[in-house]
Amino acid sequence: MKHSILLPLYLVLILVACEETKKNSTPSIAEIIYSPTTVVSSSSVILNAIATDEDGDELTYNWSSPAGSFSNSGVGNPIDWYVTEVGDFEVTCVVNDGKATAETSVIIQVSQEVGSLSGFIRDYDSDVGLEGARISINSFSTFSQDDGNYIIENIPTGSNQLLTVTLDGYEVYSTTIAIYDYEDTRNIDLRILTGTISGNIYDSTSNQPISSVEVSIEDSRTWSETNGYYILENISLGNRIIWAIRMDYLVQSDSIQVVAGNNSFDMYLTGE
Repeated sequence: MKHSILLPLYLVLILVACEETKKNSTPSIAEIIYSPTTVVSSSSVILNAIATDEDGDELTYNWSSPAGSFSNSGVGNPIDWYVTEVGDFEVTCVVNDGKATAETSVIIQVSQEVGSLSGFIRDYDSDVGLEGARISINSFSTFSQDDGNYIIENIPTGSNQLLTVTLDGYEVYSTTIAIYDYEDTRNIDLRILTGTISGNIYDSTSNQPISSVEVSIEDSRTWSETNGYYILENISLGNRIIWAIRMDYLVQSDSIQVVAGNNSFDMYLTGE
């Protein structure tokens, strides 16, 4: 009778011992998925580890990476990862069921955020499109088409980027701009490169300065001052004909090669 009472107690003890020595199942991580799948710098990425545990244990998730920062100190799932660097970075997740851990990683490529710039290059005075102008932003450049149209794509975003436009016969255009992650439009008007002509008008016999002499090149004209000084501004570059006219003097014309900047040119008039 005594042995029959003890037998069930032994069975209970054996079952409890078996339960205590039952092997724990290690968590399993199928994959790490992230959104968006195309990652650019200075953006937030949602990370999600797809994990299971056969024992149904509650799982904790711990994240790490050499780049960026995680929300909630890197604990939780899903989780936000904010990255400002550019490159290929390993993101690791460790899953813990309280008794064992599983770990897996994914390489995420982070590219530079880019934008584009487009528009027209035109003549300031005529609004006509200019072909062949070189448009440059840092190391990125292109040339305007026959109608003045241009576009530069895949420019890294950022502020204070130097934009320059050059074309023979025109002043260099230069400014700093910001590039954003979309196509921006900027039309640019170029001014014709010009020169200034200045000098003095003299009497060819007495070498004395002559005032009130009309001095002209094409549509630009001025009159000499009492000391014979004159100045013509915004003269197109190249070979030009300069005229000097005053009553009691012969009309004087000379050829002058106008270059950018100041051109000094004195004239001597002969009396009639």
